[in-house]
Amino acid sequence: MPLNYDVMMNWPHEEQRQRYSKNQTILYALGVGANLIDDAADANLPYVWEEQLVAVPTMAAVLALEPFWISDPRTGVTWSQMLHGEQSMVWHSPLPASGEVIGLTVVEEIFDKGEGRGAIMVLRQELRSAADDTPIVTNRARVFLRADGGFGGRSDAPAPHVLPDRAPDFVDEQTTRPEQALIYRLSGDWIPLHVDPAFARNAGFKGPILHGMATFGFACLGVLRHVCGDEPARLKQLDARFSSPVYPGERIRTEIWREGPGEAGFRCLVEGRVVLNNGYARYDPG
Repeated sequence: MPLNYDVMMNWPHEEQRQRYSKNQTILYALGVGANLIDDAADANLPYVWEEQLVAVPTMAAVLALEPFWISDPRTGVTWSQMLHGEQSMVWHSPLPASGEVIGLTVVEEIFDKGEGRGAIMVLRQELRSAADDTPIVTNRARVFLRADGGFGGRSDAPAPHVLPDRAPDFVDEQTTRPEQALIYRLSGDWIPLHVDPAFARNAGFKGPILHGMATFGFACLGVLRHVCGDEPARLKQLDARFSSPVYPGERIRTEIWREGPGEAGFRCLVEGRVVLNNGYARYDPG
């Protein structure tokens, strides 16, 4: 059964509510590398200490998510061939360190790359405060549907951000912990690929891999540190493409380029291979 565009675009999504505590905020920060700086003087205390706690902005991507519906046969999607390919976050206000949020996710568009080439589904989530309805963030996840191209849809998917062809202005390096994926998954991503060695080998990997969104969080901390003065409220947008897996215990090198007032490009590498690419950040230059 081919992908059913009309069914997916008109799926009856429902709002999701989630209350989260300071404990969850600290746990998320540990999952994305907070306080893993080599120099103890640079420890990320505001992200891990309840006395002065601020949320890592990318935590907004794991809150108030809807149940997994894409495996429903009516969609026609070969869900076992899905791959989270890109992430974009646009903040409208800072994420509180604790509270309650409401999220609503919809399919914004599905781009057809052609028969045998797959499709790209764009999921958009609007997250807002349950207390006063203040918009917090617009999340866009671009999901590669590797077995579902050729359904006759539009093919003009946006091109990724192009990075400068010069040496980076900043380099941020952090070594992930052997248990990094085990920590990050406690924020809500329970896919066996990140914990079960047999499952990971059957999927073609040498062992469990780190979540791409955990690497995205590592990159966020690097961007905050080097261009935002470690002030999360200054970060307004963060986009990136996932290009290669990270194995827990590997060292992530985040390269950052200034591209103009309030704009930066970035990518992440592990031992020379690019694991996160085409990164774009927009921020308040202060």
